[in-house]
Amino acid sequence: MINKVKDQLLKTYPQELVDSILDSYTELAGNFIRSKIRPSEVEGGRFCEATMRMLQYKTTGTYTSIGTSLNLDTEINVLRNLPVTSFDDSIRLHIPRTIRVIYDIRSKRDSAHLGNINPNLMDGTLVLTCCKWILAELFRMESQISIEEAQRIINSLVEKEVPIIQDFRGFEVILNTQLPARGRILVLLYNRGEKGATRTELSSRLPPKMRNQLGTQLSRLQYDKSFIHRDESRIYITRSGEKFVEDNILPKVP
Repeated sequence: MINKVKDQLLKTYPQELVDSILDSYTELAGNFIRSKIRPSEVEGGRFCEATMRMLQYKTTGTYTSIGTSLNLDTEINVLRNLPVTSFDDSIRLHIPRTIRVIYDIRSKRDSAHLGNINPNLMDGTLVLTCCKWILAELFRMESQISIEEAQRIINSLVEKEVPIIQDFRGFEVILNTQLPARGRILVLLYNRGEKGATRTELSSRLPPKMRNQLGTQLSRLQYDKSFIHRDESRIYITRSGEKFVEDNILPKVP
């Protein structure tokens, strides 16, 4: 999926900028999943700098060299003062303003400097959500797809960032051998995201001795906990299930 995003962005932007924004996004999202809030917010600053260079390139055909300092306020003012009909409002206004929010959290909430306020889940969630929106918006404008489709694709970019799963050409192996059947099912579904999984797929990824528990565990997860949803062919994790994984499984990863 990441190649689909990269291919679309490369139609407009230089490769070093595309690589920079995708690398920083997957890194910050991965840190957030691992509950490493401070590194996630710091990576948000790198994401902003890559994004601003992309906006420079989009509007002028050139950009500040990577490694050279950017004055974000100056660049935001330049974009804001472009003629209204010259570029999409997202280029002129919405993305630059969102960059400013991310950068302020990164710089003024004890993420990059010593201070009195510790980074927390609320700040990290804001940074990740803003970065996700920016990347989806850039992708949407270049690919001419719907906002919903762009968001779905961007959401899928961090599927392989679940640290206790290793993917072998589509076959997920759970590396934490101590997880019980319930935990394994939830982690697999968490990794799958909106794609979900079939019962056969889940069964094949459980150890043989746990496979006879699958039906019982699925019923408990659905009816007792509301952690999953099942339709005629596939099984999906709910928001409650995602929160359980994030609060009780992923933070325990070494």
